[in-house]
Amino acid sequence: MAAHGKIAPYTCRPVASAAGVDIEHIVAFAEARRSGLPESRAREFVDDPLNIAVAYPAVNRYQKRDKDIAQWQPAYNRCWYARQYERVKAKYDLAYDPAERAAIKRVMASCGPDNFSIQC
Repeated sequence: MAAHGKIAPYTCRPVASAAGVDIEHIVAFAEARRSGLPESRAREFVDDPLNIAVAYPAVNRYQKRDKDIAQWQPAYNRCWYARQYERVKAKYDLAYDPAERAAIKRVMASCGPDNFSIQC
């Protein structure tokens, strides 16, 4: 673990300072809007700590962007990511498309009971 206790969960790289990382939405805002997020809950959604992770810009800006779980999954902590994705979608009553459901089912089938926390 990094000296100050922060790890980027998608890459398991230590975070040396806030300057080198992005605050990333687990369920991207554009994906949430496509899935039925009403404008009246937009501010709550973007500020919700349940939906926030630290990510390196190369992952956040150039790989994940506004993709859903069927289109992108992290190299590390997939079980944690899928669980968080489900929690966010449930909290905001967001719709799933069939590809998202299939992706979550595949990830969850590979998860043991201890795989839902960030592990590096």
